[in-house]
Amino acid sequence: MKGKEDTIAGVCFIALAIFFMVMSLTLPKGSDDGVPGPGYFPLILSGLLVFLSLVMIVTGVVKKTSFNFFDALFKANAAPLLQTILAITVYLVLWNLIPFVINTVVFLFSLGLIYRRTLLANVLFSSISTGLIYALFNKLFHVML
Repeated sequence: MKGKEDTIAGVCFIALAIFFMVMSLTLPKGSDDGVPGPGYFPLILSGLLVFLSLVMIVTGVVKKTSFNFFDALFKANAAPLLQTILAITVYLVLWNLIPFVINTVVFLFSLGLIYRRTLLANVLFSSISTGLIYALFNKLFHVML
């Protein structure tokens, strides 16, 4: 059966979305004055994932085709994708071990290397982005990083 890959993937994504949806139900949705809480966005994103998964399942069943676009896209970008996943994993592992500013500058710089930015652009982007993130969360939102 053509399209069964999309059907199976769609069912797996729905299961994943339901898992995250159930987990988000334990978080507050928002405050009494209408400010969204930590459970708001995971619930919306899970619902969106369910919807898109249903589209994928219907397309796979009705049209009996698969989205080969993603296969070609992955083959062309497999190395940068895997390097990015590795960089994110290392960044998260080091989250509590290395100060935020140093960890984030190194992380963003490594992404610049993966995606072949020039050295000057990479240094500027890593430094300025980290400074802006730090200022936004630490100074404006009063989140200790």
